[in-house]
This record gives sequence, C-alpha cells and structure tokens, in this order.
Amino acid sequence: MNSEKKAGRTKVLASRIVIFIPIVASLVAILKDGPSVLETYFDKNPSKETAQQQSEVTEETRTKIDKFMMEYNLASVSALNHGKFAEVEDYLDPKGEMYDEQLSYIMENSNSITPITQKNTKTVIENTEEVSSNRYIVSTYEEYDIYKEGHKKTTDQYYHQYILVVDESNKLKVNKHFFRKDQPY
Repeated sequence: MNSEKKAGRTKVLASRIVIFIPIVASLVAILKDGPSVLETYFDKNPSKETAQQQSEVTEETRTKIDKFMMEYNLASVSALNHGKFAEVEDYLDPKGEMYDEQLSYIMENSNSITPITQKNTKTVIENTEEVSSNRYIVSTYEEYDIYKEGHKKTTDQYYHQYILVVDESNKLKVNKHFFRKDQPY
C-alpha cells in the first residue's frame, strides 16, 4: 500500500509540474517581452503549406493576367508606332514607375525623323506569382520585330518582369517593368 501512495503522489506532483512550467515560462517571457514557451512550440504563423497556397495563382486569375498582358503589349506597340501615349495609358498604374517611363519612351522614340516601328511577334508568359491579393509578378519572354522605313531591321528578344497591381476599380495595371537578357528565375 505504501508504494501505491508514493505512485499516487508522484502522479499528482507530475501533473502539477506539467501545468506549472508553462505558466512560469509565460510569466517570465512576459516580463522579458519575448515569446512564451507556448508561442515557441506552437507557432501562430501560417504554415509553409498555407503560405505556399497564398502565392499560388488561381486558373481564373492566371487567365485574366495572360489576357491583360497580351492586350497591354499590343497597346504598348501601337502607342509607340502611332506616337500616342493615350493608347496604352489605361493599362498603366499612374502611381507606378512604368507610367512615366513609358510616356518618356513613346515621346523619345516616335517621331517623323526616325520612322521606326515595332511588331510584337511573340509573348510567352513564363511565370506568374501572387505577391499579395492585389500585386503580382509576371515574367515573360517577348520578341519584337523592329522596322525602319517599313523594312525589317532586327528582332529584339528579351525576358521581362512586370509588377502588376489591382487598382481601386479592380482592374489590372502595370506598375513596374524590368528588362532581362536572361531568365529571371
């Protein structure tokens, strides 16, 4: 019977210790302004799986982005060829770097002295990544035939990265753009 009493006391003592340790650890952490033992072992941040799901782009969103990029590239080339920024303006985020860059590029490269035109012959969406619910990074491979006075001179081939944002009216807009000779990923 004596050993049964000792075993019972041991169980009670063990259960009190199990309850007492996290409480003390939490109090110490509060006093030190650091994470408690419970926070250390039971992370409140989303798991890697949840974070990965957040960065995946749905098929519907991918289709919208692909369509937007094709339309944007056509409008961009048309604006350059006609010297009319208004043809591409609606595709650009007025708060983004690309707005002023594209305006300057069109003004500098579309004049009657050097009648250079472009034709977008290929745009391949290589990768689309959701950075947040209203921001995407789109990587493309693009080819442009360059014409001078109606004669093809060369073909430019580049990898591009675009930062797209969703504006207040729920429309995609190009915010930023990067040229790359190599694949960005």
